[in-house]
Amino acid sequence: MDAITKINIVQVISAVVIPNIGELLLYLGYQQYYNDEDVIQKPKWTMSNNTFTIAWVCLYSLIGYASFLVIKYGNTEHKLHGITKCALILYGLTVALSWSWRIDLFVLKDIIMAWVLVIVLDLVAIVTCILFFLIRPSISSFFLPYTVWLMFNTAFNFALIGLNK
Repeated sequence: MDAITKINIVQVISAVVIPNIGELLLYLGYQQYYNDEDVIQKPKWTMSNNTFTIAWVCLYSLIGYASFLVIKYGNTEHKLHGITKCALILYGLTVALSWSWRIDLFVLKDIIMAWVLVIVLDLVAIVTCILFFLIRPSISSFFLPYTVWLMFNTAFNFALIGLNK
């Protein structure tokens, strides 16, 4: 294996691991809050906490890989330095908002703030997906499942507001 291939492997692993660090810390540090059924009434169609966690890990891995591709192709193939920087900043904001949403909802039990955050997150994720598409259309295919998942989370939050008036 040549040196460039080794560097790419390290970069891919880093890109996939970084968004999952927050998921791991939330899962390990606040697991007792996720299981607190008495505080927040959840819709009947709510997935188990383990299913949510597995979904988030898969989705964070996909968007992490997408960020690697943005770095790889965004500054070389198309010379879209401004779009690449903007896409990566919005990507970082997406991950930070996602972690914040989970803390607001499951740890702080602030359903309204979590709903506001998930709406902002939806918008930022959609713009990020579009920018990824502009850099290279195939990159957005790794980000799109995450964006669709966020729509599910928006419906979940909306249901929580109705159940916990």
